[in-house]
Amino acid sequence: MNLSGRVTFSVNDATLSVEGVQTVNRIAKTLIDIGIQHIAIDGHTDNQGSAALNQDLSERRAETAARAFVAQGFKHENITRRGFGFSRPVADNATEAGRQLNRRVTIIVSSL
Repeated sequence: MNLSGRVTFSVNDATLSVEGVQTVNRIAKTLIDIGIQHIAIDGHTDNQGSAALNQDLSERRAETAARAFVAQGFKHENITRRGFGFSRPVADNATEAGRQLNRRVTIIVSSL
C-alpha cells in the first residue's frame, strides 16, 4: 500500500499542483480500494504573513484537498477539514526549503 507522498503548495496559494493532484488521486484510490471511508485533512502554512491570513489560507488548502478526494469518490461528509495556520511546522521556517515543506496538507486516516 503506497500512501506516501507530499501535497505542498506555492506561496500564498491554495491550488493543488499537478503533482499534488496525482498524489491525492493515488491516495484516494488506495483508501477507497481497501474500504477506508473517513479521513481528516489538515491544512498548514509557513510563517510568512499574519496569523489571520495564514489561518484562512490553511483552511482553504484543506478544503481544496478535500474537494479532490470528493472528486475521487469520497463522501463530502466523511472528510474532516481543519486549518492550523503556521502553528505546526514540520521544518525550519528560516529557510525557503523549510517554508516549502510547511506549506502543505496532511491526510489522516480514521479508524471509523
